[in-house]
Amino acid sequence: MGNKCCNKKCGLISVGVIGLILVIIGAIAVAVFDLIYVDLVKQETLIAPGTVMYDQWEVVSTPTYMSYYFYNITNYQEIIDAYHRRINPVWIKPHMVELGPYTYREYLSKDNISFLDVDPEQVFYRQKTVLIFDPDNSVGSLDDRIYTINFIAVSLPGIQQHFLANLTGTVVNRLLQSNSEIIFNHTVEELLFGFSDPLLDILGNLVGQDITFGLFATSNKSAGWFNYQVYTGKHHPELTNIITTYEGKTELDYWTGDSCNMINGTDGTTTPPFMEREETIYFFVDDICRSIYAVYELDEKIKRIPAWKFTIPPEAFQSPDSNPDNWCYCPDPNNTLCHLDGAVPISECMFGAPVLVSSPHFLYGSEFYMNQTTGISPPNKEEHETALVYEPNTGTGIKLDKRLQINFLIQPYPDMGWFNAIDSDVVIPVVWLNESGTVTDSDANLMYSFLVVPGEVVAILQIVLCCVGSIMVLIPLFYALLHNYTNKTKKGKKGGQSRLCKREKILL
Repeated sequence: MGNKCCNKKCGLISVGVIGLILVIIGAIAVAVFDLIYVDLVKQETLIAPGTVMYDQWEVVSTPTYMSYYFYNITNYQEIIDAYHRRINPVWIKPHMVELGPYTYREYLSKDNISFLDVDPEQVFYRQKTVLIFDPDNSVGSLDDRIYTINFIAVSLPGIQQHFLANLTGTVVNRLLQSNSEIIFNHTVEELLFGFSDPLLDILGNLVGQDITFGLFATSNKSAGWFNYQVYTGKHHPELTNIITTYEGKTELDYWTGDSCNMINGTDGTTTPPFMEREETIYFFVDDICRSIYAVYELDEKIKRIPAWKFTIPPEAFQSPDSNPDNWCYCPDPNNTLCHLDGAVPISECMFGAPVLVSSPHFLYGSEFYMNQTTGISPPNKEEHETALVYEPNTGTGIKLDKRLQINFLIQPYPDMGWFNAIDSDVVIPVVWLNESGTVTDSDANLMYSFLVVPGEVVAILQIVLCCVGSIMVLIPLFYALLHNYTNKTKKGKKGGQSRLCKREKILL
């Protein structure tokens, strides 16, 4: 009898102890998993041969597209005729129709890769870009002709001031009057990647070489493949893919202040792992000769992967009046455009050409810009913002839409060609582009299996262990309470019987 009682008690104690162990294991499972998970992510996001990050970093597997949308001037003849008036030539506001997208499949890769023996470790590489026209994702043909502002002629006075000082204003005036119109037309392919022009022919003769020009002429050639140096993240995961030099420079020299000349952040395709919602994401854009930033907007899911969406805020393109941090992007404080939100002049890095960059359709910009033309639809945040969606643990970009608009400034130049008809600054949009990419289904499934499933399994396991363990801990407690209750009940019955017997004896 004693052995049976001992066995029962020992069994109950064992159940309780095992249950308590299961609860403890369940409680610490997430903490242990987090330690292993963090260490594994740090290892696999390192830019080093053999890691998951390296393959995607060296040759971007995410299908990336570059889409161009042109603004076609439909009242071009009216504008040209107005400029040919002998008396009082006038400016006619352009009416524009947006054409496109003209989409190219963009193949991004790196070559000349060299790991540098410095601390923290860095890697040098050349960024390559190859563009192949994708008619299936395009609306229109590369042979479509676009009527747009003659940005060659518009740029000549600024280029002359910066690089062709031997050309007098009189010579430039003569060139403009005899060799250009305010509006010209070219095919989409010519505008993007190069065409000849009477003005360019004359300038080419002056410098002794053939000159062609396209808005993105170098992006598809080795001349536009730039050299970078970035941190690999070895021993310093918080620095992963942060740019240290661009074309051998640790800082730029285009702008009037050190903060604007800083090369900040990554290339935008990835960030260092373990992001924080509160942090500001910086990335460098060589097309606009500056770093820019994005801030957290919302959580979302892309192909089952939990992700964070970051967008470029209105402050990035605000004037110094609205955002004093942008003071050094304004080369001439007396320029009216330096007091208007929505566009930033980058002529200093465009050989003097009067280029302004903005968000498409002047999103978040002053009404001044939209009033320069007619026909352009108002900006739409979803269609025209730059949005970068990252998986926050690895910092991997899984859906990117980098949008940018190229505009040209026409300024009054007295006694210089048709510029004498302009009595105030005019800003004409020419094209906007969207560099976009979304993680493939296969890569998304791999990320889901690697990043999401283990956490879900551990969470379920924790719940099961804690529930089963709690039940096992409660079993001996419940049994003890039940046993105690049963004993009291039995004693109560025996006590009642003995009192009844005593009462019967008294009566007898």
